Amino acid sequence: MALPLLQFVLWSTGSLASLASGVVLRAATASLMTFVSLFKVLGEACNNAVELARCLVGWALQWALELVRDVVMSFVSSLLEVLTSVVVGALRLTVSAVAELLATSRSALDASADAFTQVFDGVLQVLVAIGESIWSNCRDAVEYILEKA
Repeated sequence: MALPLLQFVLWSTGSLASLASGVVLRAATASLMTFVSLFKVLGEACNNAVELARCLVGWALQWALELVRDVVMSFVSSLLEVLTSVVVGALRLTVSAVAELLATSRSALDASADAFTQVFDGVLQVLVAIGESIWSNCRDAVEYILEKA
């Protein structure tokens, strides 16, 4: 009877030891899993925070780039407007100068046309006077020859 009692005691002790070791190992495993899960959650939280920071930085850079693009476009537009006004002003000045030059040339051509007309009239009068003088001299010479002959 002592042997079954000893077997029962050894079985009970082994079962209790197995139960105790199972409880301790399960508790340690659960603690370790909780600890690992804690780091996993912290890692996911850090990853999400980094992702949020990356998105914020990307949005800020995109906003700054759009702002710089708008500033550059505004500057280029203003520069083109200034250049256009300078070109238009220069073109107006050139057209005005050409118109004034044409008006001056026209008045000079009118004056030269009047002068040419006067010169032509003067040359014509001189030629007529020379022709009359030659005709008069020829007639006088013919009359003199007829008188002396």
